[in-house]
Amino acid sequence: MASAEADFWSDNLGMIFSENYSRLMSSNLPPAPGLDFQQQQQWSMQGMGMQSKYQRGRDSFSSASSSSSTATVNPLALTSMSSLLERQRRELDLLLHLQGEKLRQMLHQQMRQEMALILNNFESKTMFLVREKEDELQKLRMKTKILEDYLRKTEVETKAWQRIAKEKEETVISLSNMLEQVKANLSLVPQPNQNNSTEDNDAESVCDCDSLGKNRAEEERENEEMMKFGCKWCNSEYPCVVFLPCKHLCCCKSCDGLLELCPVCHSVKQGSIEVFFS
Repeated sequence: MASAEADFWSDNLGMIFSENYSRLMSSNLPPAPGLDFQQQQQWSMQGMGMQSKYQRGRDSFSSASSSSSTATVNPLALTSMSSLLERQRRELDLLLHLQGEKLRQMLHQQMRQEMALILNNFESKTMFLVREKEDELQKLRMKTKILEDYLRKTEVETKAWQRIAKEKEETVISLSNMLEQVKANLSLVPQPNQNNSTEDNDAESVCDCDSLGKNRAEEERENEEMMKFGCKWCNSEYPCVVFLPCKHLCCCKSCDGLLELCPVCHSVKQGSIEVFFS
């Protein structure tokens, strides 16, 4: 009976250790890549040392049990042996539990470090991309501002050229009207008669008195016309110069350089234009 009980306890003790050791390996899994080689080797050596130590105890217990199988077994010894085995089983469970908790903490710490590294890399890449896009946006804003300034400048220049073109057009229209007026005024002036000398000679041959009266009347009429349509300064030539800005046709070419004021309206002369009649 004693040998049977010894075999029973030795078998159960091996089963207990095997069960606890397999429980640790299955629940905690193999060490993660975050653990270094020394930690993995230490963890494996501790498990193997515990297993070999318990195996030696099991072998010594089996040999003691087999040597005393023929002797009478004391029930108190069996009770103390069972309590010793129970205490060792509890200590083994506690040791396995502590080793498992330590392994979990190491894995958790390693996972936190890896996550922090990943987040730092992601934040650095994100900040780089954000700065790059901000630089591109700033360049686009500068180009847009340059184009807007160029557009405003072009609009101002366009309005200025339109205003100048309108002023030139008004000047051309005014000069055209003035030219038409001058032509109309000149059409009213009678042209000198080239046959006056022949007629005068004929008239003198007929009657000297009548020719003298006619010549005097003709001269007076020409003088009146010259006073009316001639140069307003010398009254000796027909006017051919237009004063600006008053636009009066009032003097001849000889008097243009002598006058600073318009002889008609007495305004300051800013310029003059010579008119050619066909």
